[in-house]
Amino acid sequence: MTDKLKFVVEWEINNAARAFAAGDAESSGLNNGGFKWIAGVRPNKAGRNKYTEFTLTCDNERGGEWRCEADVDFVIHRGRRGSVHHKSSHRMEAVNKKTVLSFGTGLVWEFLVSPSLPYLTNGKIIVYFHVTIISSECNDPIDSTPILDLSKLISPNEMSNVTLVLEDKKLRVSKEFLAIHSPVFSAMFFGNFAENQQEEVELKDVVYEEFVDLLNLLYLGTVEITDRTVMHLLKLADQFQMERVVNLSKKHLTESNGFDLADKLIISDQFRLVSLRDHCLQSFTTPQELLQKLKSEYAHFSAETKVAIGDRLFLL
Repeated sequence: MTDKLKFVVEWEINNAARAFAAGDAESSGLNNGGFKWIAGVRPNKAGRNKYTEFTLTCDNERGGEWRCEADVDFVIHRGRRGSVHHKSSHRMEAVNKKTVLSFGTGLVWEFLVSPSLPYLTNGKIIVYFHVTIISSECNDPIDSTPILDLSKLISPNEMSNVTLVLEDKKLRVSKEFLAIHSPVFSAMFFGNFAENQQEEVELKDVVYEEFVDLLNLLYLGTVEITDRTVMHLLKLADQFQMERVVNLSKKHLTESNGFDLADKLIISDQFRLVSLRDHCLQSFTTPQELLQKLKSEYAHFSAETKVAIGDRLFLL
């Protein structure tokens, strides 16, 4: 039995215009509360127009007797964390079978991805499903993705010896543990820097929730990187020179279908991921395919990537 478990399913739709052109889209699955949660979007035809409908699916892929009762608040902002455009709430009651909860938005399908309207952020749309599980039973549940017990990072304990301040929120962490994973933290805590003697260290321009995702990955080791988390984990790994997290993020991007090749090449440029760049370029099998998919983004690539594209084009 789960009592009032709360979590957020955040879905970042990359290349939203392309996803909407395909007719519908789904997120990768998030395991939480003993169940698998998948966000989706689809058109709902009403009269002459197609309206945008978002969905949240709850499932238990292992079967057996199960039940999940949850309240779900759906939120879509104008831009990333801008003013709320739409919010609606529904009660989900799933019993022994996959259940899909639908949220109408009143937005015409084509409008949501229009560049002239404020829903796109760098070509992406981000939506949030705030889930509160009221009660649940599952005889053979999916193993939930481990989540770090934040209470252990808020109160002083024998495993923590410094307080990090992020966006006016505080986390108690181990200097030694972070130093093992990051030469930046090693220099900060044990080098000739002012932070060496401070009990509280402010990390500026670091988002609290994103850093918690990083700690989940570092402390637990078994947390999987997802399309939702990979970009901010990669950004933090680059900032704090965490080679292991960079490699895990690179592996996810290489295998993910949630980013097209042009996006992956831009990411490889931004974070100097040469092996990811080369993997993407090797995916092209004809000159026509390469030119078609990269022409619109070509001006944004670095000189090194342009040379690599030219080399691949010459070999095709």
